[in-house]
Amino acid sequence: MLWSIVTPSTEHKAFADIAKSGLVSLDTETSGLNPYKPGSWITSIGIGTRNHNWCFPMNHQESPIFENFEEQKRLTTRIYRAIEKKKVVAQGGKFDLKWLKHHFGMWFPMSFDTLLAHYNLDENDKHDLTHLAMKYCGLEDDYDIPLKEKHGFGDLETHCKYLAQDIYYTRKLAFIFKRMLAEDPQTEAIYNNITLPASWLYARVEHRGIYVDQKKLQRQRRYWERARDKAFKRLTRLCPSDNKWKDKKTKEWKYGVNWNSPKQVAEILFDKLGLKSIKETGTGARSTDESVLLRLGPKHKVPQLILDHRAAEKNLGTFINRWIEESWDGRIHPSFKIHGTVTGRPSCTDPNLQQTPRDPKLRGCYTAPPGYTLIAADYSQIELRIIAHVSKDPALLFAYQTGQDIHTKTVQNIIGIPNPTKEERKRGKAINFGFIYGMGWPKFVDYGRDNYQVEFTSAEARTIRTRFFLEYNGLPPWHKRMRRFARNQGYVRNLVGRLRRLPDAQMSNERHGKCQNALRQAINAPIQGFGSDLTITAALDIDLKVKHCDIVGTVHDEILMEVPNGRVMEVATQVKEIMEGYRILRGMGADLSIPIIAEVSQGPWGDNKEIKFDN
Repeated sequence: MLWSIVTPSTEHKAFADIAKSGLVSLDTETSGLNPYKPGSWITSIGIGTRNHNWCFPMNHQESPIFENFEEQKRLTTRIYRAIEKKKVVAQGGKFDLKWLKHHFGMWFPMSFDTLLAHYNLDENDKHDLTHLAMKYCGLEDDYDIPLKEKHGFGDLETHCKYLAQDIYYTRKLAFIFKRMLAEDPQTEAIYNNITLPASWLYARVEHRGIYVDQKKLQRQRRYWERARDKAFKRLTRLCPSDNKWKDKKTKEWKYGVNWNSPKQVAEILFDKLGLKSIKETGTGARSTDESVLLRLGPKHKVPQLILDHRAAEKNLGTFINRWIEESWDGRIHPSFKIHGTVTGRPSCTDPNLQQTPRDPKLRGCYTAPPGYTLIAADYSQIELRIIAHVSKDPALLFAYQTGQDIHTKTVQNIIGIPNPTKEERKRGKAINFGFIYGMGWPKFVDYGRDNYQVEFTSAEARTIRTRFFLEYNGLPPWHKRMRRFARNQGYVRNLVGRLRRLPDAQMSNERHGKCQNALRQAINAPIQGFGSDLTITAALDIDLKVKHCDIVGTVHDEILMEVPNGRVMEVATQVKEIMEGYRILRGMGADLSIPIIAEVSQGPWGDNKEIKFDN
């Protein structure tokens, strides 16, 4: 492996070599993971060619252009112009694209991503570069260096040698993975039409960020601090204690019950108050998780107060305070991981929008800046609709083809309530989402209470489950088909051919926990994966076709967009049409037998109002 540190005297030689290479690899070393954090910097840029691996020191302390931003930008601009019309490969390139755009104002090209290619080739494996180089390129030893040296503090030659190996193996892996993708045309099509374009889209989405209302954030901080303190005072009054414990955050010694300690909470609930322990943790300790506290709530006021205290603590620590700290420019810049789950559904971190509670007080902090409106568009009951198509269940198909509300229908036909109220309809929602994948009745009792706040007795759950599968009698044969296919083949595919590899489904002992889990995934993974493919490809089409619209995030089946105030109805109409038409997936062979419905709303997230369209 030939590599060199580019200095002012060797620039000409480096760019002459880059000019002769049709395909180059790109990598950056940076001061951390967040390019938007004040004081961040790009330490170096690496470009790999057919014959050489060039390392361009930027803000490394031994670089000749250290802390010389103008010279760093000049050199970066020259690198950009040298590769802008070439095929460029990267490992997790979205990361590099964001850093280069934020610090130097240029969207570098990217033609292939080895991390994402390998994700499509094997979603169960690790995707880090060292692992891939060892597995596919014969690398024997890990060449990693300490973070301090990656960040630019230390020996320049050691730093650049590390970078050179990154770009060397990235380029080498690109050829290997291209050949492997070509062996499965459906997987190759998913990579080319969904995975890689989504990476470009999310790079722009993350760079743009989502606007947060700073005044509302401060109001919410005060609200949840009051809620926390109120719950704490009432708990202290009801459960006095002379315990002494050290606060992990403040390092201060405190007296009383530590309400964040499961052990101390268990002692209060089960020893002092005499409540019955109803669940154990994996280590055999008495559980005090949310499900347990919800079940104990009607028997004593303390469990509900503990829930209130925990909710306030979480909303402050996980959400409000972090959003305040990270919205340096008035926006939050979350990171979306396209390879974050095994089903194809993206995950989200720093912060995780997908974990934001539905409470409008929290979600409502996300909005649009003055002069703009936040639009949210999501697919209505998309998993149930996909299941109706793939299972060919007559009752589900008829309900969706005739525009019936499936949750109301379930309450009417299974529970026997002719005109269910909004609260009674929630019972139908719990039943549908609980049993659609084959859940057993004991788990359903907890599921309904914990997720929909509806109570079912064991007898009710048994009866309802029996009636459910009599009403929707096409579901059990579909469950059986999917499990049998996974047992025979070791994988399943969704409607556009996305693979979910399930080797544990072929274990000789079908009753083994791993095998049972794989067989459950054989049913739900193709549904969740295709739902995600619908949302991502709709976002790609919206980004391509709709003017005056900037996508600022996706959350499961929902797309968040920022739109000028005067363009809301125009954009909403186009968005609805694109989402319901799912052009890209139709082009890949998916054509559902029931209508797909998108609902569009406007206003602060979580407190938005549905937009009505003329039929």
